[in-house]
Amino acid sequence: MLRLAPGKEGEAPPAAKGRPLFEKLCQPMKLLLVAIGKCRDEPLRMLESRYIHRLKRYIRMNIVELTVRGVAGEERVRKIVAPRDYVIVLDEHGKTYTSDNFARRLEKLLTTCGRVVFIVGDADGVPGGISDLAQEKLSLSTMPFQHDMARVIFLEQLYRAFTIMRGEPYSK
Repeated sequence: MLRLAPGKEGEAPPAAKGRPLFEKLCQPMKLLLVAIGKCRDEPLRMLESRYIHRLKRYIRMNIVELTVRGVAGEERVRKIVAPRDYVIVLDEHGKTYTSDNFARRLEKLLTTCGRVVFIVGDADGVPGGISDLAQEKLSLSTMPFQHDMARVIFLEQLYRAFTIMRGEPYSK
């Protein structure tokens, strides 16, 4: 498990200080990414690490990799997800957003929900029992991606959303 937690517990990341909206957004563990399966491709793991490092500027988050499948995996996810969490499953049949619309949606969720949980499946997708926890399904594209690539693409889009919220030039 990786924890993106610069500074002290309850303190906004350094780049967020002095910005009221971001101080509200960056409360501890406002975002959780549950990844079913491990990314075994080293170049993709490096890209994943790069975006995780970049996201530290904006938000505290956890990333949990689950290697347990079947009923045991579903039970573990149910233990991780709290009843007040807003759960979004990445699914090729889910809703698609433009980068700007995703940034606005994420901003709204982070300011109104206890915690936003994104779940990314493995090669077999997200098991139905876990998918049933979702309040929303999100598609990165109408074309499916290999699951390790989907994780990297999602982290990049998450980073892009925070740069859009901040008005930074990355998203242009």
